[in-house]
Amino acid sequence: METTIHTYKLKPGLFIAEKELVITPEFIEYKNSNNSSVKIGKSSFKDVKYLGDWIALYRFNLGYNYRIEIKYEDDKVLPISFVGYSNYKKVGTTYTDISKWIGKYFLSDIIHARLSEVSNKGGMQINDLVIKNEGLEWQNTLQLLPWQQVGLQEYHQYFVVFNKSNSNEYRRFSFVEWNSEILFNVLKALAE
Repeated sequence: METTIHTYKLKPGLFIAEKELVITPEFIEYKNSNNSSVKIGKSSFKDVKYLGDWIALYRFNLGYNYRIEIKYEDDKVLPISFVGYSNYKKVGTTYTDISKWIGKYFLSDIIHARLSEVSNKGGMQINDLVIKNEGLEWQNTLQLLPWQQVGLQEYHQYFVVFNKSNSNEYRRFSFVEWNSEILFNVLKALAE
């Protein structure tokens, strides 16, 4: 069987040497310009956050700073950052590809494991939500909200979980928080 290898040359800054990111179904490796590297195996991968912001000078956008943070064994964090100046749309495509492969090779296994945990053990907790087969429970209220009443709305930087019959009952989660990608995808699968 042939192993798929995705290799990216990333430029972290204007005067910083390129770094290499390698993504395979078995590991993620981030190589510095001085030939040191961090290699994260599939079993060590715990979570990911996707971040980014404009590089601006006065009122002019000069480019975009893309950041990905990967949490792995012992809650260590691997920060990966790269920029796109005049070519920020092309670099944005690279960012999208990297996110896609991390999701496919690493995050999807965690999401499936969490869904299995809900169906096999009857429930689990992510952040301040208790997720059960029957529905969702806010941690601070012990009231169960059946899945038919759970609404989920995604925005660019956050998502909202809400009670469809009472709009005052909601929780907002930023995508820059740990576990937010996992939580969003688990809720999306269960609320459908």
